[in-house]
Amino acid sequence: MAFHDAYWPGIAATHIAVKPSAWGNTLQPGLDLIDEFRGDYSPQSIVAHIAASNRACLSLVRRAGFKEVGRLTLPDEEITIQELT
Repeated sequence: MAFHDAYWPGIAATHIAVKPSAWGNTLQPGLDLIDEFRGDYSPQSIVAHIAASNRACLSLVRRAGFKEVGRLTLPDEEITIQELT
């Protein structure tokens, strides 16, 4: 998991990558990283853009507390916009 400033002050974006061998074992480490990031930077919101077809990642972010706040329809893919406040 990596974080960076997003497109508005106080908003951070995250990138999530998980090896298939770790699926099902990443929620608590992910929550710990989010807590540490929030403690260091105090963002108002964290956003993630995730392909609608990536069910494993969508499941993970939902369990971490993210909510879908929008969708971006591209010619080849639909992207969900997830937010954690």
